[in-house]
Amino acid sequence: SVTSPLVYQPKMMPLLSSALLLATAICFQPSAGALLRTRGQVVEDPEEDVVKKIQEKWGKMDDFVEILFTMACKWKNGNDVNGLAAEKLKGGDLKGSEVTKFKAKTQAKNVQQLKAACGNIVGRGKKKCRQGCADRWGVAMTKRDSCDEKCVESYDYFENQCMTKAANLEQVYKMKLDRAAARKQCHEGHCPNIPTTWMMTKARAMNREVKKQCKSQCNEKGIKAQCEKKWLAKENYVLPSVESACFSDGKVKECFGKKKTSAKDDQKKCATDGTKTCKEQAEKCNKKGKTDKTFKDAKGFCDERKTLCEEQVTENCNKEFKTALEDGQAECEKDDEKDLADCKEKTLKEEEDKAMKKCTGTQGPKCDEKCKKSCDTKAMSKCLKNLESESDEAEIFCKDFWRLLHDSAEIDPATGDPVVFLSSKKQ
Repeated sequence: SVTSPLVYQPKMMPLLSSALLLATAICFQPSAGALLRTRGQVVEDPEEDVVKKIQEKWGKMDDFVEILFTMACKWKNGNDVNGLAAEKLKGGDLKGSEVTKFKAKTQAKNVQQLKAACGNIVGRGKKKCRQGCADRWGVAMTKRDSCDEKCVESYDYFENQCMTKAANLEQVYKMKLDRAAARKQCHEGHCPNIPTTWMMTKARAMNREVKKQCKSQCNEKGIKAQCEKKWLAKENYVLPSVESACFSDGKVKECFGKKKTSAKDDQKKCATDGTKTCKEQAEKCNKKGKTDKTFKDAKGFCDERKTLCEEQVTENCNKEFKTALEDGQAECEKDDEKDLADCKEKTLKEEEDKAMKKCTGTQGPKCDEKCKKSCDTKAMSKCLKNLESESDEAEIFCKDFWRLLHDSAEIDPATGDPVVFLSSKKQ
């Protein structure tokens, strides 16, 4: 009784698209379901069981369309999501670290599309079903009312079940993402440096690939590439000490020394002048307030103001000193900018050459052994094996959804009324 076009339109191979058009025509329209069950010219043969023959014929067609629907549904909720992510990754629209987040976002959209489709199916189908009751039964109000109630009951049940299936789909997606994360841990935990083994399943093939990649990684070019990678990771830690050394060896140091001396003199003068001002203000406070002749708290007030004044003087003088040092260093570096840059470049290159020489000297002899140890294909295979499951959650979901669509399309061949199942009466 439920008008059920494809719940949401998957992007798929042309063959599957054609198959789903067939599925839509045959199984997802209750009127079509009724026609399949009630019409058609059948030449009766007394020797044959005609009902059994019809059931066999359309039973096989049901099985065929169920297979097509399940394939398309699994494609939509699996290959389409992965394929779109892979395409965007290849095109540069996604970074490797963004793939999981993108998949989750795409899956969330699919769930929302399914929920919207549930409402659309009910909105269109219930009206058509009730109108069909009116057209068929006309003034036979008892039968018309009974048919109408079946439409309402059938579609209410379908809507409830359809939204439950949408919630189930969310769980299917969560399980898929969790499994993908677990597979990633198996790959990166046991063989991080040879990702070409990740898609392999045969132990012999993986071992051959490890030997091949280790041979490539451990030749002169490969070792150099590994050492360069190590240096790039280390360079940022070396740079501050290089800059400090160049600063000490260049004209900047002498220039900055003078600026620093001048800044210290200014800081000293600032503190002396400030302290003097605070003292004068305190004396004026005591004199005007006649603190020697009034209550003792009056003198305490003036002393507190003096302490606060001295703290502010210290803070301001230190701030001015720090600013003067920063400005002085920037000025000195600007005057000696080219020499400083040349020194940094030269010293950094010397550090790189030393690191590369040490790395190639130690990496070379043990490279092949370390490479093979870093990819434990046996442990990786065992880890992946533990994640395997005999059940496919996506297939279970798709078959379950197919049963809902199929059963909801049942029509009583004698009356044309929708069939209301016992499970819906229990809701």
